[in-house]
Amino acid sequence: MLERLRTSSAAVETRRSRYQRIDLVTDQAPPTVLEKHYNARLVSEPDFPSGLSLYLDRRFQFRGAVEALYHEYMAHVPIQFMRRVPADILILGGGDGLLARELLKYGDRVRRIVNVELDPDMIDLVRRDPRLRRMNGGSYDDPRVEVVVADAFVYARVSRERFDAVY
Repeated sequence: MLERLRTSSAAVETRRSRYQRIDLVTDQAPPTVLEKHYNARLVSEPDFPSGLSLYLDRRFQFRGAVEALYHEYMAHVPIQFMRRVPADILILGGGDGLLARELLKYGDRVRRIVNVELDPDMIDLVRRDPRLRRMNGGSYDDPRVEVVVADAFVYARVSRERFDAVY
């Protein structure tokens, strides 16, 4: 169920799943100079959803204007540190597809990504919402990405699969 609420400065879309409350907040404020400095997409793609923010159970997850900072560091720093690109990757959580987007930038050196996400409504939202699909580059459409709807803790305990990296 999706609800729309209007405030003076932002539009809020709320989805209540079995597991959580998912809020998409769209702020009409233009990106700041600092946000443009750290996210080149805001300059090269002026219609990029920079004002879109995701909240889960009212806890901030990301804002379009600056999400790249977080996901780029999370993906690339361990790879640079280890000096190798993992072929088989496990993502625990990450239902927004943004970390998968970053890892897919390594091309055919990434053989497979298994993304374990508890909430099927989150996966559905990310696949259907054009703003979120644009942000994550349609990462779930890549045949190397397998989405598993399950509890990540349980999956990690019972899976016999081997991965080169776990995020």
